[in-house]
Amino acid sequence: MVVPQGRKEYIYRKSDFQCDVMVQTKGKTEAEMLRIVSAGAPAQLIVVVAGQARRAASAQVRVEAVKIVLPGQLHGAQSLLHNTPMEYKLVALENTQLHRVSHNMVSQVLGSDLGEVVRFNEIKRVLGDIFLFKNLQNDQMERVVRSFEKCEYASGQKVVEQGEEANHFYLIQSGTIAIFRNGERLRSLLKWDYFGERGLLLQENRSATCQAEEPSVLLRLEKAVFADIVGIFRKELEHRMMLQDLKIEMSDLYVKAVVGRGSFGLVKLVYHKRDRQKYYALKCIGKKQVVQQKQEKSMLLEREINAQCYHPCIMHFITTFQDAKNVYFLTEFLGGGDLFTAIREIGNLSKRQSQFFGGCITLALEYLHGRSIMYRDLKPENVVLDFRGNAKLVDFGCCKKCLQSNTLVGTPEYFAPESIIGKGYTCAVDWWALGVMMHEFIVGPLPFGRDTDDQLQLLKEIMEVIIAMILRVFDRPSGRLRIDGACRA
Repeated sequence: MVVPQGRKEYIYRKSDFQCDVMVQTKGKTEAEMLRIVSAGAPAQLIVVVAGQARRAASAQVRVEAVKIVLPGQLHGAQSLLHNTPMEYKLVALENTQLHRVSHNMVSQVLGSDLGEVVRFNEIKRVLGDIFLFKNLQNDQMERVVRSFEKCEYASGQKVVEQGEEANHFYLIQSGTIAIFRNGERLRSLLKWDYFGERGLLLQENRSATCQAEEPSVLLRLEKAVFADIVGIFRKELEHRMMLQDLKIEMSDLYVKAVVGRGSFGLVKLVYHKRDRQKYYALKCIGKKQVVQQKQEKSMLLEREINAQCYHPCIMHFITTFQDAKNVYFLTEFLGGGDLFTAIREIGNLSKRQSQFFGGCITLALEYLHGRSIMYRDLKPENVVLDFRGNAKLVDFGCCKKCLQSNTLVGTPEYFAPESIIGKGYTCAVDWWALGVMMHEFIVGPLPFGRDTDDQLQLLKEIMEVIIAMILRVFDRPSGRLRIDGACRA
């Protein structure tokens, strides 16, 4: 359940209960969820199964203890969700303070029935695990959920038939759907299983017949509606689906040249034997070096993140291979070089150039953070240009799948102050690093450590130096951003 910021205080109603005062009674008409916020040592709430026994002032509870509810724990969540009477009664064992949340109160704040809001978010969560939808922006995803049409099917009724044109995507909300091909039963699909996603993008006929085995409810999305929602992003999705369909084996690839070298191995320019005009990048990672530097978990995480991310501002990942000596990452080939080289050849970037590259990186970071991924090593070397000059984020070896961490990783010149302190940091460190990069774009040199090779001095500068800059935009043909003044405090 997502509650808008600033409105949560209207949901919680604070209440205090003394010992021997009943907090909830069985069959209470207004379903409520309880969260203890403060109490004695410790304050305890108990769920009672018999309705006649009561807690006396100085006697033990003379009923079977089903559950002890401690500070921070919940009681009655299912009743709140479904707006049903409480199944058990709850009595205070000692002076107890709690927050009371009613179904009506939450529905009023959310602007709709709580059950509908929960179902809406559940559908979003399910779609987020499906390839075709997981790369959509949040507003697109919400439009998709709102565009679903609810369809009910009787037992034995066909949903789609093999050979007919595929124009809809189906998501099973309840019931069981049997899959048949050429009259042979293949398998059954259950709640939140789906079929027909390829038909939203490609001109294909149904490869199987789908039939309800019991009364079932399906959510249906029309092809034309989906096309309207994704707009020009449809071409990107079609390209990604075609890459998925491309069954590439290591033996199908031919090496054209070596285009890069790193601490773990080489990056090779390769092409597929069936299409000599289409180039890919093959990152070769030596297993021995990975083991020696204890980077096995990091490499596995990098593969996982690469596989789940698909965004125009992130390098497209295709597949992986391995042999006795190496692990191979096959990705799209970005032939424009990295941003580190580009800004040193171009010099100070113009306003439009800075906005464009900064915008590309911002979109990539927003996408990652929306999936609870911290990048943690943002720098010009990790931003590569394609042949059209579009900037894409590469190298996910320092990423972490959470939005808070304590480990100091990355490149010192781009460290944020909170990561140096060592008391924990969030994804905000990525925005700090972007700020450092924007300084490079506009001013030229790095804002910290440019006059020293001493890393301790560098970290001290990051913690103590305040840069005061007045940025002025001149209406000149060059469109340059100029620094009117800069000083250190």
